[in-house]
Amino acid sequence: QRPWLHLARVVLVVAEVSCFYWAVRYLPLADVFMFYLASPIFVTLLSVLFLGEKVGLFRWVAVLAGFIGVVLIFPPSSAALTLPAVVALGGSLSLAFILIMARKLKGAGGFTLITYQTLGVAVAGSATLPFAWVTPGLIDFLLLCLLGIVATVAHFMLNRSVSVAPASVVAPFQYTSIIWAMILGFLVWGDIPSTQAFVGAALVIGAGLLILQRERSAEQKQKAQNIALDEII
Repeated sequence: QRPWLHLARVVLVVAEVSCFYWAVRYLPLADVFMFYLASPIFVTLLSVLFLGEKVGLFRWVAVLAGFIGVVLIFPPSSAALTLPAVVALGGSLSLAFILIMARKLKGAGGFTLITYQTLGVAVAGSATLPFAWVTPGLIDFLLLCLLGIVATVAHFMLNRSVSVAPASVVAPFQYTSIIWAMILGFLVWGDIPSTQAFVGAALVIGAGLLILQRERSAEQKQKAQNIALDEII
């Protein structure tokens, strides 16, 4: 069903992956993360325009607070005003549209979405082989395989999350990837975040908790209304 929407989503997935790897070649990783983690703002806006979701003040505040936290953790450099930055921003917007389309295609199932997007990226990647192939060593090959497994599981979870909850609720939880990045950075490389980064992380966590609390309150209110309605009937 809706084959053209599936095709458009696959094209956007290829565009998003391409934009990320292109941008990360020319920009500091922190700048790329900052641009990509603007996608929850795009998702929240697009969910209103294309999905008809109602986004209240608290959810907007949480999204914007989370992005401020991102900027504190990853302050932009002078390279943030260059062409690669525009490419990174395009990738962020593509990611937002991917989540919106996954929400619209929630009836297709997570495995279907994963299969199509994986095949699409494989075909697009194969087209580059004559121009940029580098034979990986054993360690690199094993790391690429691990990346494939992790990415597949992560994409499946992301597709599943937007199929069972509004996109504007799911999107801000992308900010929590920063927390994992800080933890892994310390465990793997011994990086110790600055005080500013900790303040930003607190904003990110607070934004997520605010959305969780609001959604839980709304769910409890809805259940109470349903119970009251049943009693009246």
